[in-house]
Amino acid sequence: QVDKADILVSELLGSFGDNELSPECIDGAQNTYLKDSGISIPAEYTSFAAPVSAVKLWRSIAHLGGDVAFESPYVALLHAHARLADAKAFFTFNHPRDVAVGDNSRYVKETFVTGEHWSMLNGFGGYFETVLYRGKAGESTLSIRPSSHTEGMFSWFPLFFPLRSPILVPPRSSIEFHLRRVVHADQVWYEWWISQPAVSPVYNMAGCAYTI
Repeated sequence: QVDKADILVSELLGSFGDNELSPECIDGAQNTYLKDSGISIPAEYTSFAAPVSAVKLWRSIAHLGGDVAFESPYVALLHAHARLADAKAFFTFNHPRDVAVGDNSRYVKETFVTGEHWSMLNGFGGYFETVLYRGKAGESTLSIRPSSHTEGMFSWFPLFFPLRSPILVPPRSSIEFHLRRVVHADQVWYEWWISQPAVSPVYNMAGCAYTI
């Protein structure tokens, strides 16, 4: 018999929060190792995404091997790039949770409005924020979201969701981004596409090129 713990600490956060199976791993551990009154560190994390122009990175992906290279997200230092709009929240996970209530599948559609200049859309930058612990004295947090980036932290680079065909975007345009987190019996993957200002194919459909 396992003596259950008061605190479950995990180091499974990826560049997009959940992209290293943190939700599934913590869900699996909590029932076996954590008391009903126990806490998890991290307690919560939220992924964010923003449309970006990143021509150099896009060209590097194109050189990897044709169209299939664009069916996978990439952890990359977004250095020579421009965000076309502020990042918006996508998926939030909380721990511990009632694992009997649904799985960790997600789907979110967000609309971004660009600024006053023409721009080139190459894909979407992915980031995360996390609340490690909530206590009487407040919250302990970490973030790689650009607007709230933890000072001096370089442990995570963003996750980049590429588009196969760059899109020239007029000023003050709407960009509609769809992102799905698919949970299968033994695999997890992302599918992504846009429906404005143009309609793209669904990337990584059915986990055809990338699974976690």
